[in-house]
Amino acid sequence: MSCKEWLANIAKLLSRFTQELAPFGHYLFYKRKRLREANSKTPPGIAQKYEKLSEKELTTRLQEERQRGAAMDEKTFKMTLSLSFGLTVVGTLSPLLLERIHIQNLRTVCGAAIAFSVFYALTGGFVALGAMRTLPTYGFGTLLVPKSKRKRDFAQALARNELIGIVRHLRNETAYMALRNGFLFLSVALGTFLYAWVAAGVAPFDSD
Repeated sequence: MSCKEWLANIAKLLSRFTQELAPFGHYLFYKRKRLREANSKTPPGIAQKYEKLSEKELTTRLQEERQRGAAMDEKTFKMTLSLSFGLTVVGTLSPLLLERIHIQNLRTVCGAAIAFSVFYALTGGFVALGAMRTLPTYGFGTLLVPKSKRKRDFAQALARNELIGIVRHLRNETAYMALRNGFLFLSVALGTFLYAWVAAGVAPFDSD
């Protein structure tokens, strides 16, 4: 493997690590990019490929894309409930864990882990709540479109709806990563608490 390829692989790993640790910046960047492409006056490049399909196939796929969007929004609502439950658990356990740790360094580690867990739960919840905001959809109303233009317009509508579907996917993925990271840090806090309990050689809930 050449030095250039090795550096490229390292860059990919760092990019992936950053995305996993801080998915919110990745989501906001690509959300803005996809929305700009969908709302552009210039048809998306993929629309030209869709024009090769028949009008019936385009109509069916356009309906499927809208149904898929509704299903993804429903999934995000469920993700919001999970994040709310996780935040409630963290808020309940935080004071109970910290007040029982008598080793200052371990208390600091546990407090930092809890803080990160709350941060991920809150930011993930805000992202998931974005499902309450209606994203644009593209298609036809009651206006009659000449057959010569109908196929081209259907292809453009399908391409734009697909870009909005990518935004929904990114939103769900970001909420999932936040939920996962929040519970990972909560696990670190619980592990630190148990280690402090073992190190002190006393039961964690004995009276002082």
